[in-house]
Amino acid sequence: MQHLISRLIALALWLTTSCHSWSQYSLIHQSGDIRAAGMSQTGVVMGSPTTAMNNPAHAVFLNPFQLGVISHPYIRNGSLSFLSITAGMKLSSRQGIGVYIQREGSGYLNEILAGIGFGQKIGAQSSIGIGLSLLSKQFPESMNSLGLIPEIGIQTKLNSSISLGVLVRNPIPIEIQKGVLFQSDYRLGFCYEPSQGLLIYFGAQKSGEFPMNGHLGLEYQLRKAFSIRMGAKTLGSFSFGAGLNLKNQLSIDLAADLHFQIGPRFGIGLNWGFSK
Repeated sequence: MQHLISRLIALALWLTTSCHSWSQYSLIHQSGDIRAAGMSQTGVVMGSPTTAMNNPAHAVFLNPFQLGVISHPYIRNGSLSFLSITAGMKLSSRQGIGVYIQREGSGYLNEILAGIGFGQKIGAQSSIGIGLSLLSKQFPESMNSLGLIPEIGIQTKLNSSISLGVLVRNPIPIEIQKGVLFQSDYRLGFCYEPSQGLLIYFGAQKSGEFPMNGHLGLEYQLRKAFSIRMGAKTLGSFSFGAGLNLKNQLSIDLAADLHFQIGPRFGIGLNWGFSK
């Protein structure tokens, strides 16, 4: 009975949080990239991206073909889950495309996000990308809704050690129901590489009426095949992660996100990159 009560409380907290951020499309804040999740969602700029989900401009930097699978179980409530599948492909040396689908929630309380992103290289060090996502929300009491979310992103290398990334999602808020809006989402990120093997990520995010949230992420490559990560947000959450690169361009990534309302979440991701 105690276990059942704890699960119901966790579900109620998740529902309260989701409904409170209804106009903020909560799922779009989640990352389909465990590497970025281990650094508090600092994936808008990424030195070596594994998915175009964080920024469509990343599509041009992917392997000729890339496939990823992500899972986030909820510790306090086994009825909730997060699953993401991503794929990317280079169309040419200067163009790339990425697709993804992710789902979070339970059988009767969930969100599904599916999207496509296209990246175009501009010059030797920069790229621009555009994307379009379809978001489906299934909530109790006729709160179901469907909407399209456009996005545009850029990534550029400012010098040998600093890169800049920008992402704008849904620049014009769209009313999908009376009084229900998909709000705009603005993200800015910097990647600083002070020495070989050490990457420091800085980010800022402003979504709808939420206060601006700052992000800090660190990634250190202990060896060529093993990395450790950590991150924090100014709104009060922390994350940790690790990555292992195996042969045949297979990588395994782990992340832990400490959320004070719905409890800790642990994620695992598998990513395959194919050179031919």
